[in-house]
Amino acid sequence: MPDRLDIEYLELYCKQASVWDELRGQARGMGARRDSVSPARFLALDIPLPPLPEQRRIVARVQGLLGKVEEARGLRGEAGKLVEAFQTTQAKTIFDDLTATYPSKSLGEMAKHVTSGPRDWGSNYTDTGWRFYRAQDLTSVGRISEHNKAFIDASNDRPSARVKAGDLLMVITGATVGRCALFQDLNEPGYISQHVALCRLDQDIIDPEFVHQALLSPLGQSQLLEGRYGQGKPGLNLGQIKNLRVPVPPLNVQRQVLSELHKHRQRSGGLRALGADSQVELDALPASILARAFAGAL
Repeated sequence: MPDRLDIEYLELYCKQASVWDELRGQARGMGARRDSVSPARFLALDIPLPPLPEQRRIVARVQGLLGKVEEARGLRGEAGKLVEAFQTTQAKTIFDDLTATYPSKSLGEMAKHVTSGPRDWGSNYTDTGWRFYRAQDLTSVGRISEHNKAFIDASNDRPSARVKAGDLLMVITGATVGRCALFQDLNEPGYISQHVALCRLDQDIIDPEFVHQALLSPLGQSQLLEGRYGQGKPGLNLGQIKNLRVPVPPLNVQRQVLSELHKHRQRSGGLRALGADSQVELDALPASILARAFAGAL
């Protein structure tokens, strides 16, 4: 009956969660996957039916507002990218200046211990025990993930692969080659897998967190990613890990740099929090717009 009901008006009306909640309450079947609504039930819905010109006005108004919501989503996404770019640019500037001012050293020159995990621990998985740090446990933002943990029985102890506070962990095989994280006191005691390299630095020379931030910056990532070998399963060997170079200012300067980077992260974190709040508000807007439209408030 196109002379009484605009099809786009009906479509918008049916996008309301309250409509589907009502229909689900009338549904028959066994479980959500088999719930069904008969055509008669659907056709029995009470729909506010103003004159056609008013329906079309509501459709135009709602579509216009929903279009603005989508535009705002796009702008929020662009703002998030700008925050990430700002943080990357700041880190690049800092480490470029340090490289131009201070001598650089390879990790091999400053490391007390560089290794990867053994290859034969696949049968040692357990439900509890020592934490097993795999490639997937190193996140894209330089942290160790606390989700989907794996554990192993390390009764045949491999001391060289056991992690200690201050150790740098780097993914050396697979799609996430180049990811790195710093093992800290708060992390669970454990061992690394064969896909992860461990670098234990001389902390009288270099602060491990300083190196960690250098490796996360464009300076470090360019070296890690350019050094990859192999097509199907890219990787890095321990020699390449030892050859990674970072500027080495005095320890007091390293700590000043870390403090400055921390301030940049705090500012970026504040902007991200604002972005997250705005995302929640944007997600709630379409339902609010539809509810107001069919309550006669638009």
